[in-house]
This record gives sequence, C-alpha cells and structure tokens, in this order.
Amino acid sequence: MPNLGYGHISFKVVVIYKSIMPIAYISLNKAKVGMKLAEDLYTNDGTMILCKKDTVLTDNIIQRLENRGVEKIAVEQTLSEEEKKLLLEEKLNLINNAFKDKEGDCVNMLKDAFIELWKRKFEE
Repeated sequence: MPNLGYGHISFKVVVIYKSIMPIAYISLNKAKVGMKLAEDLYTNDGTMILCKKDTVLTDNIIQRLENRGVEKIAVEQTLSEEEKKLLLEEKLNLINNAFKDKEGDCVNMLKDAFIELWKRKFEE
C-alpha cells in the first residue's frame, strides 16, 4: 500500500477492508444449496483450488466436493436483519475512527468509498 503521508491511516484502512462478514466452519454434510463459500477451497495437498470464495453451493458442487473427500468448508454466516444492522454500525464506527482528525479531499474520498463499500455489502 502506498504511503500517502497520513501516518497510521494505511494500517487502519487495511484492517477496515479485511474485516469480513462472520464465517461459519461447517461439515460438508451440513452444507445446503444456496450457501456461499467464505474462503477459497483447496485440495488436501493445497495445490489446486476446488472452488473459489463467493461460490454459491449447488447440489452438483456439494456432490463434487464429497467425491473429492472434502469434510469441512467455510461459509458466510447468515445474519438476522438486526445482526446485520449492528455489524454495519460497528464497521461505520471503525471507519469514522480510522479517519478521525484527518483532513483533505483524498482522505474524505477514501473514507466515503469505504462507507459506500460496507453499505453495499450489507444490502446484498
């Protein structure tokens, strides 16, 4: 990440961006059609990606994973509307604190971009 001359902002921006929706690690036999993978899924030896992050599970994909011997997967955890609202509020507070006492058009544009990113994430 380039140094924009704003001190510790770069670290905080990385933390904001890497903050993700909650992940549930489940047994493949508990997987359901429509769940979304939260992480790339690799072969046991780690040499090949079986499914990419954000893949929506289908019966066919679940069967292929079973045939490959996959036992556990990481899926995005389903949140209630209230939980989503609280998590979004937490993310917005984190963003506002990261940019607190910082000035400049570039800083404001970056802050606004992160706010928009998280609002869109929670509208999905």
